Amino acid sequence: MAAGAGLGRAAAELDAAIGALERAGVGGAGGGAAPPLLEDPDDPWAGRGRLPPPGVEKRRCPETGYLLTAPFEQRCPMPGAFKGDAGYLAGMLKPVLRPKESGGKVSDKGGGKGGGSKAAASPAAAAGAAGPDEEGFAKAQLQVALVKSCEPHPDSDKLYVCQIEIAGGETRQVLTGLQKHLSAADIQGKLVCTITNLKKAKLAGTPSEAMILAGESSDGGAVVKLVVPPTGSVPGDRLFLEGGAPMEATPKTLSSKIWGAIVPHLDVRGGTACFGGKKIVTAKGDVSVPMPDGSRVK
Repeated sequence: MAAGAGLGRAAAELDAAIGALERAGVGGAGGGAAPPLLEDPDDPWAGRGRLPPPGVEKRRCPETGYLLTAPFEQRCPMPGAFKGDAGYLAGMLKPVLRPKESGGKVSDKGGGKGGGSKAAASPAAAAGAAGPDEEGFAKAQLQVALVKSCEPHPDSDKLYVCQIEIAGGETRQVLTGLQKHLSAADIQGKLVCTITNLKKAKLAGTPSEAMILAGESSDGGAVVKLVVPPTGSVPGDRLFLEGGAPMEATPKTLSSKIWGAIVPHLDVRGGTACFGGKKIVTAKGDVSVPMPDGSRVK
């Protein structure tokens, strides 16, 4: 402690002596004027000469040993003013910092949890905001199918196992979650609308090679009805948007991303299945859904 105090006094005396020599204009070797001293460009008094204006003095910091100017401008605080955390730097970087809750991504949509914080949009919401993609819709292999059989799944009280006939007389197995809403008799022997180029899946351990489309009420699906092809339809009839035509060569497997962007825009308007406000049709007429406007199709 004594050695430290002695060192501080010696530094203060040396600073005072240097200041006195500078004020007296005493030069270096040969008695000439003292050479100009280099200045720290960050010093608030840089460019005004070595000596600060009246009322301002040079002071050596007892913690760092640096020769500092006091009183200091706000942009040049004393070292002791710094806190032992990163709050000062965080304040400087605040305009470019990203909240941890969003994983480094800032959403420009409102809502979310945590009061005013902005949560990342869900994939379905993002797809809805992007608008209907008619080119993506055309890639979906939507066609009429005949349900040849419909049986309850042996291990599930929600699923039916159906055998359907599609284009070219091909038979495929389809699992559909309609058991809670429709009887097997409501499905078997009926012409339905399907998508047949989704990736094959397993439900309750049983393979499914297509999906049967149905309409559900907007109150959370309390009411569910089959999507119905027009009168005179046969297995293999293609579904497309009114005013257009079916794509001749659809992808063998439609990506789940494209299908996920299609579904939010499927709904019922005037008893007709629609995509983005356009009617879904076959060459024989409109595809219908016996449900009120605003019902969803999936």
